[in-house]
Amino acid sequence: MSPGPPGQNLKVSALVWYVIATVAGAVRMLIQPSRRPAMIVLFTVALAVLHLGYESLTGGVQSHHLLNRRDMPALSNWLGLFTLPLLGVIVAARVRSGAPWKPLWLALVGAAVYGAMLAGAFELGASGVTQALFFGLFALAVQLPLYRAEHVLGFVVGMTFTFGAVLPTIIGAVFATLSLALRLAMRGVVHVWRWLARPAGRPAL
Repeated sequence: MSPGPPGQNLKVSALVWYVIATVAGAVRMLIQPSRRPAMIVLFTVALAVLHLGYESLTGGVQSHHLLNRRDMPALSNWLGLFTLPLLGVIVAARVRSGAPWKPLWLALVGAAVYGAMLAGAFELGASGVTQALFFGLFALAVQLPLYRAEHVLGFVVGMTFTFGAVLPTIIGAVFATLSLALRLAMRGVVHVWRWLARPAGRPAL
């Protein structure tokens, strides 16, 4: 899974095409709000099929080793047929439950752009940029609710053409768990601080 020469790697072009398709899909979803959940699921299914079709026509469906080490288990990109639609269903369920559309959509697109930047940096062999973006996820886990499904889905979408859908899903799940744990911990610290700072004899809120 080493990056190829920039001029010969068709995956970068595939990512550009995908961004265009994403924008087109976004326009339609904004015009027909009632169809947003279904279109999110259909989009993830279409992306999984497009990705596997692309790989089938360019050398075969790939497998990626955990931590990019040959001595670790390899995960086939065929699993993307399950992981991508599953994430799509979870995000669609959030939309149906009344989650605000604009913040959700911005989070999804932002995470997709971030994932595409990370994947692109890896493809081009820019190890410094790749490391900076990867470790930047720790800072984002503190500042943003990365535990929400739209963040994970967007991140996976942006990286699918480089790493498949499974490895980004695992990475996204790790940072989602970290983000949730940090949020709960900070909430607990604030609660304890308020309890300690309240005037004597005043009941806790």
